[in-house]
Amino acid sequence: MKTIYKAAALAIAPVALVMIAPAVSAQAVQGVAVIDLEGAVAKSNAAVLAENQIGLTYKAQIDAAQAKAKVYNTELAGMRTAIEAAQKVPNPNQAALQQQLQAYQARQTFAQQDVQNMSRNFQLATAYARSQIDVKLEQAVKQAAAKKGVKILLKPDSLIFADPSTDITNDVIAELNTLVPSVSTAVPAGWPNQAGTAAPAAPAAPAGTPKKPSGR
Repeated sequence: MKTIYKAAALAIAPVALVMIAPAVSAQAVQGVAVIDLEGAVAKSNAAVLAENQIGLTYKAQIDAAQAKAKVYNTELAGMRTAIEAAQKVPNPNQAALQQQLQAYQARQTFAQQDVQNMSRNFQLATAYARSQIDVKLEQAVKQAAAKKGVKILLKPDSLIFADPSTDITNDVIAELNTLVPSVSTAVPAGWPNQAGTAAPAAPAAPAGTPKKPSGR
């Protein structure tokens, strides 16, 4: 599941705060409704407050990780340009190209790991904040569905078209705001291992990260 506050990664974009969407009255049609679970969590008051707090507490680390990612992006872009240029020359030296490609891949892997390590503290805080909301999500969904008489819930990405009035995402947000108005961003010592849960996985490189150049 996605975290509230994305860890820094290559080609990272500046962190943007998520604003709470205005509430709308969702009317379920014949017991069928649509819900964006990730959106409900991200737009809940607890998530927005946690994101703000993490942004303040870890500002120096976030800025440093973003700056480092920018440096790596520039370096990798240069390496990729050199490889692409070498591929276009008549009768390219395949052995030399392979060495360039291997060097690019090694540097890209190192860069991703380095920035992810720099991001670990605020990523962990995000995962901890999110875990406190997640434990109430099922209850919030059930309560919102019951109030609307919903028997079947669908995800937005599984639909071709849906009347906006069938969306109960804002109803779930309202339930979450009642069930978990705020969360802590201070990660307890030993969390998450002592809680019996897995540590948050390292984030995949987002769109915009240089892809492996073609070896042809």
